[in-house]
Order: sequence, then structure tokens, then C-alpha cells
Amino acid sequence: MSAGRRGFLLASAGALTLALAPRPAHAAEVKVIAELGSAQVQPGEAVYLQIQVSSEDGRIGTPAFPGLRDVDVEYRGVSQGSSVNFSLNSNGRQVRERRINKTFTYVIAARKAGRHPIPIEVEVGGKTHRPARKLALDATGSDPADAPAVVGLAGDAPQSAEASVIVWPVVGRAEVYVGQQVLYELRIYDRSRGSLSIATAPTFKDFWSEELEAQGRNPRSPSRTTVDGVPYRLYTTIRRALFPQKAGTLTIGGPAVELQQSTGLFFGGPAPTPKRFVGRKLAVEVKPLPAAGQPAGFPANNVGRFSLRAVPSD
Repeated sequence: MSAGRRGFLLASAGALTLALAPRPAHAAEVKVIAELGSAQVQPGEAVYLQIQVSSEDGRIGTPAFPGLRDVDVEYRGVSQGSSVNFSLNSNGRQVRERRINKTFTYVIAARKAGRHPIPIEVEVGGKTHRPARKLALDATGSDPADAPAVVGLAGDAPQSAEASVIVWPVVGRAEVYVGQQVLYELRIYDRSRGSLSIATAPTFKDFWSEELEAQGRNPRSPSRTTVDGVPYRLYTTIRRALFPQKAGTLTIGGPAVELQQSTGLFFGGPAPTPKRFVGRKLAVEVKPLPAAGQPAGFPANNVGRFSLRAVPSD
């Protein structure tokens, strides 16, 4: 056998001896590691949260967020793998250790400005475990929930092409009577590269809401338009008939749309963090019905077209 060959065998044997060096026995260990894509965000801005769990026990439960407030959490999937390690115990016997590794992925977004602790618990083998390092999401800047409601009529259109996605809700009328129909449409102007989804639906408090058909508009086949000379795809995603149930200035909550950007076929690495675009809140002025001439027991929202039929009694 040549000297070079002998050297290779000796080196291999030395490495094997080092790997199988005795070490004290230990109890089964569970590791929970949580990481945020960014701890500094704006209210409504989405960020990735990954929770890695490693254990010899394969009974790894889904993470929970007990007591979490003012933070939206969207589950994005889990990946699983395993690893095998060999060692020698104090008696010189070989010990085989197989560990299960799971990585849970979420997208989270703070609804309000402020510091938001992220409590995380994972049940493994019937016991609750938490990350050693506590996480918190710091949301700074203007809060979309504090933005004033505006009058947004169907004939209005955005004037600035600064954003790649513009969330533009409109109503057919800004002033109606109690019970009178208001048409609501959610229009989305898009010139991004990626997929869009509605992250937060508009809210219609104090309105009776009925969903309407798109009347020939296919959300997957948008129309073409321009904003300040820049081309956009225009989607009409939601159409509702709203009926105000009381008088006063009523507010329609602003929706939020999430953009998952495309990375392309030739780029590796994780997908970029989704972006959120928040639409404006709308104000509708609702007047009470005239009181003059109302019969006793007249409903406050009795507006519309009615057909009456009288049949003489015997």
C-alpha cells in the first residue's frame, strides 16, 4: 500500500474516532427558535415570521399565539426534515439520535402603531415550549386606522402613479336617506409583478349589505387604464349594494390588498416579504326621512318602491 493511501486511511480513522468520542448522556432537548424578517415596520406593513422547532419527539404541534392583540397572522406553510447523529454514551455504547425539524412560516402585520409582543407557544410531546428569545414587532409611523374618512365617488380616479398598487374604493352617492341604496365598488389599479389578494375586507358597519354580480367584469381579465400617464391594469373586485340603517355620517372601513412579488425563474433565495396597500375609508352622509306625514309606527328605513294590493272583505 502506498504512503499516500495509508495517510488517507489514518486520517479517515482519526476523524471517525473523533466523531464517536464518548460524551455524557443527556435528556431529550427541544429547541424553539423564532425570527422576524424585520422588527421595525409601519402599521399595516407585512413581515415574515418563521418558527423553527427541533426535537427527538416527532409530535410537534402547530404554534399558537396566546394573547396576541392588534396583529394579523396568516399561516403560509410548514417544511419538515430530519437529521441523525451518532455518539458514544458513558458506557461506550453507540447512541443514535434522530431529530425532527419543522419550520413554520407566517406573514404578520400590526394593525396599530406601537410595540407588539409576539407570544409563541409550541406543544411537543405533550409539553409546552417557548422560544428562548422573546420577539416584538415595533410599528411606527402613521396609523391607517386613524386616517379620516373621505368622500369617494364613482367618478373619481387616483391622480398619482407613485404606488405600483392603488386600492381605490368608491361609492355611487355621498348623501342619501336612511334605507336608500348606495352602490359600493372596490377598484384596484395594478402595475406590479406578482399576485394580489385581499388581506383585509372593507367593513360596512351600520349598513345592510348585499353582494352584487360583476356585470360582465371578469376580475381575471382587467381593463386597461392610465394614472397620470402611467398604464395600469384595473380590477373591480367587490360590488355591494349598501342600505344605511341609521342617520348620521357613516363610515365604510378601508380594505387592504397584499402583493406577493414574483422573484423570477432564475433567482434563488426566499420569496420577498409581501407588501400591503391600504385603501381609504369612505364617508356617507345619511339623512333621516322627512317626519311630516309619517303614519304611526312608520319604519325609519322604509325607502324603496312598494306595490300595494287591497282586497275588500266580506
